[in-house]
Amino acid sequence: MKKVLFLMFLLLLMGLGAANVNAQVRIGGNTPPNAATVLDLNTNDNVTPAGNHGLALPRVHLASDTIKLIAGVANLTGMIVYNTTTTLGAGIYYWNGTTWVRAGLPSVTSADSGKILMAYGNVAIWTSQYLADYANPDSITGIWSRGPASWSKIVDTLIRVSIPPQIRLLIKAPGVLSTDLCYEGGTTVGPFVMSSTTNAIRVWSLSQVRQTTNLSIRCYRPSL
Repeated sequence: MKKVLFLMFLLLLMGLGAANVNAQVRIGGNTPPNAATVLDLNTNDNVTPAGNHGLALPRVHLASDTIKLIAGVANLTGMIVYNTTTTLGAGIYYWNGTTWVRAGLPSVTSADSGKILMAYGNVAIWTSQYLADYANPDSITGIWSRGPASWSKIVDTLIRVSIPPQIRLLIKAPGVLSTDLCYEGGTTVGPFVMSSTTNAIRVWSLSQVRQTTNLSIRCYRPSL
């Protein structure tokens, strides 16, 4: 009896030793787990129906981007869940140690063509590059105590430029003031927006592509 117990104890020690050595596990399939993995989920899409299975992440309700899954217990950095609520937006999230971050990019449709990616907190959306109009219900009353202004042309030039998409170009223009009015007076493809600053003219390109064109720049100075 003592020999049997000793052999059983010896087999238990051997089993524990083997478990410590082989820390990798493969679920599905008969081949060894991938050497770079701790857990290797294997499936064969040629086998029906066993091959048509996916990994179901824990489905949770994230009421905020800092909520703890268990009250009083800190979230584990790197943990991944699937959020089912619309508060943050349904999708896969991971805990970065401080906040829940949505994994991946928002879905894209043909209606999103020409839009740019914007982030609002942890939610990313596709939106237009142009600012939307804002209708202010309040009226603006101006008090005009001066007479009409006269304008004198101080810049009238034509330059050829190559402007990357959606960027601001600063053109040195000695003598120009921030109060001067500058605009593009030619027939360029655009669209461009211009303004002046001290000793320079700012040109904003609102185009989606690089613009190589002639800029006809004119600036006027008011005199009240």
